[in-house]
Amino acid sequence: MSYAVMKLVSSASVPEFVANLHIIGYDTMSFGKLLTIWYKRNIFRKRINELVDLWPMDLQDDESNKIKREKLSRLRIGQICYCFWNVLGVWLYNLTPVVIYVYHKIQGNPSNLGYIWHISYPFDKTKSVYHELCFAFEVYGGLVSVWSMLASDILFMTMASHISMLLRLLQIKILRLVRMKKGNNVCYEDIVAVIKIHQRLITYGTNLESAFSVVNLINVLLSSITICCIITTSYSYFTLLYTMYRSDYK
Repeated sequence: MSYAVMKLVSSASVPEFVANLHIIGYDTMSFGKLLTIWYKRNIFRKRINELVDLWPMDLQDDESNKIKREKLSRLRIGQICYCFWNVLGVWLYNLTPVVIYVYHKIQGNPSNLGYIWHISYPFDKTKSVYHELCFAFEVYGGLVSVWSMLASDILFMTMASHISMLLRLLQIKILRLVRMKKGNNVCYEDIVAVIKIHQRLITYGTNLESAFSVVNLINVLLSSITICCIITTSYSYFTLLYTMYRSDYK
């Protein structure tokens, strides 16, 4: 990391600087999130097991079942879309050098397999053996970064969605208690049970916020920088492809 930062600061090329900044920013976010989950793994394990105990298995009324189905459906769609765009992005990066290499070969031009990330190494990466090793390492590194990002974000999304759903179901239960006519003892026991569940859910939400506070800080600090770097890098790639296209028809 220190070597990459040194090369990042000492880089004289603006596109290379932006590309390196994007790589370091994304890797810092992904591995920072993963390390946060690993460091607080006991807290997450405990909270997940407690949420399992509160999970509504057999709901009696249609309204509660409808809320449960809608919440799970929206969560599933959001997770699928989020995973799709992240995996698509990393494979676009991984396959871009291959596509450019094949394109030049089809055109009959001399071509060498490029690199996925614009990063520097403490050795000559242009040599044949080092070249293949660097390419394989960059493919693996990109996949690991995306897996780390997905693991932490999906865990946060799932826990937050489940807590929100349980609070919504608890609200319905409270409204039902207001309308029901039971004896004082039965009503008192139901109210006490609802209060205990509500306190547990509030505690889970607070613990979830505390556990992901570092992750959220990393997101705030680096997400905007990463987005700007992606836009700049994408513009550089499109400019390169357009230049290649124009040169073939001259």
